[in-house]
Amino acid sequence: MAKRRGSRKTGAPVVEDERPKVVAKRGRGKKSPQITVRHMQRRDIGAVWDFLKVSFRDVSTEKPSEVGAVPETAAAISGKVYTFPGNGLGLKSLSLTLVGPQPRIDLEFYDRDPTGPSRKVGGPIGLDGRYQKGDVAPAGLSAAKGSWSNDHTFVLNRMILGAGFPEQKYTLWFDGDNVNVHGRDRNDRDVSVDGGSWKP
Repeated sequence: MAKRRGSRKTGAPVVEDERPKVVAKRGRGKKSPQITVRHMQRRDIGAVWDFLKVSFRDVSTEKPSEVGAVPETAAAISGKVYTFPGNGLGLKSLSLTLVGPQPRIDLEFYDRDPTGPSRKVGGPIGLDGRYQKGDVAPAGLSAAKGSWSNDHTFVLNRMILGAGFPEQKYTLWFDGDNVNVHGRDRNDRDVSVDGGSWKP
């Protein structure tokens, strides 16, 4: 709010602008950029734009996650199709190809309508800690990455880009021709489902 005070020489009122200015700055170290806005004017747009460019750059640059050593299990499960009974994750079948030059994942989901057809989605899977983009799903572009946490446990991360959904995380525990999948359903509840495999 502007405040008036008298001039010492002329006595004429002088208007002081006490409105805080927009400040875009980076925190110390690797902290995220911060901005404080109380009242923005046209002249402040440049500072806001500088802040947004820094923020978008940080978000668009993916930081790779840790990657575990690849066990012998990777070759044993590659190419197998694991099927599941009805479950809270909606997962009907799962197939991973984790050896060779083109790692891949293929998923099949039950339709919410029991009479409807299942939905299939797949594509490359990143094994270097970074997401790889895959097929276009009804809600957006699918992307996946994964890593081994031990000799029998594979952690799968999946996203639907452009849909605004949170990242999906599945923990797969392999035991011979069987697999247990643990994840969270649409209501954020823990779900665990057992499945079996067959080689096409």
